[in-house]
Amino acid sequence: MAEELGIVAVRPDYSLAQFAKTHLAQGCEWEEFLRIQSASPPQTLHRWERGELVHYLEPASAEYSRRCVLHEELVERFHSALRSGLWIVKAISSGNSDRASVATDLVLTATEIDFFSNRIGSFRLVQILPLPGEDRYLTLKWFIEQVCAVVPPKRGVGRKEVLELAERLLQFEIRDDLFKAAWADANKPEGFGRPGPSTQFR
Repeated sequence: MAEELGIVAVRPDYSLAQFAKTHLAQGCEWEEFLRIQSASPPQTLHRWERGELVHYLEPASAEYSRRCVLHEELVERFHSALRSGLWIVKAISSGNSDRASVATDLVLTATEIDFFSNRIGSFRLVQILPLPGEDRYLTLKWFIEQVCAVVPPKRGVGRKEVLELAERLLQFEIRDDLFKAAWADANKPEGFGRPGPSTQFR
């Protein structure tokens, strides 16, 4: 219908804060995180003991401790979302002025994720976007080629079984039309022919 009306579909994109609020936080967690996000970390204090200056860390406040726990939980859920294969990250890296795709491994190994300043490590102005259909097609095509390269074609192992394996291992919805296109275009050994009357599940 959108195409018939000449409407261009726009993929949603999120800042880190928007993504955390919409897809990561549960219940009232985001409101709580907003309320305590400015809680001060414990300070280093000093005192004299037996003529020597001793440095020690004051106990963390309850709000700061809770903020740390919530942040760790949001980061863990963010990592899980990226591992699902449903999302991609774009950001501006140091020395550049345009956003570019950031490898998932770089995001997963980043030591700092700041939801409020929209930064991941040295990457700034982060955007989270749903993985487009073209990328899902390429991922599915690659998966089919990998499976067919290591599993010899034989009776009982074919198109249907590869589809079932993809549905178990690839963590995004596999539409029938997308799988058919990827299966037809994938480079497979001769025994994995295109589906037909006699090889429908081969």
